[in-house]
Amino acid sequence: MKKHTLLILLYSISITCFGAVYAQQQLRITFPKTTISIVPPVNFELTGHFDGLLNKSAVSSIITKVEEGKGYLVYNNRFNKEYFKSIGLQLLNQETVKTKEMEGTLYLVSFVVKETNMHRYLLVTGDLTTTYLVMGNYPVGFKAKVSESIKRSLMTVQYK
Repeated sequence: MKKHTLLILLYSISITCFGAVYAQQQLRITFPKTTISIVPPVNFELTGHFDGLLNKSAVSSIITKVEEGKGYLVYNNRFNKEYFKSIGLQLLNQETVKTKEMEGTLYLVSFVVKETNMHRYLLVTGDLTTTYLVMGNYPVGFKAKVSESIKRSLMTVQYK
């Protein structure tokens, strides 16, 4: 009896896990005009206003940029506290990360837009010839609502 119950429990768990993985694969969105895809956070959808994702209720966005002919290491080396300051951003955090396909650097920067304090996660990855940037922007007032989900979403990035 105990073995039968255990088998049913394990079977149920495996179906649930497979279903969650399958659902996650189905939710992957490819950014327009790129081969970059992510599993978006809840309430983020493609928008016609720009080539990216938008969460209207949290006034947050996720966008991408591909720099062909600019290798990741060379491109990423310019990102430091002084560089960010020179373009109006304040570097809050920097960490080395590993996505499914590549290693990279995840930056957290702050800036102001029309008197609104903003944060941006900037994931920079790539290879010897191409740099991929994925940016998640949100007002600081929505940090509790979207910050961690944007960060997790950026880490699901795939390039092909």
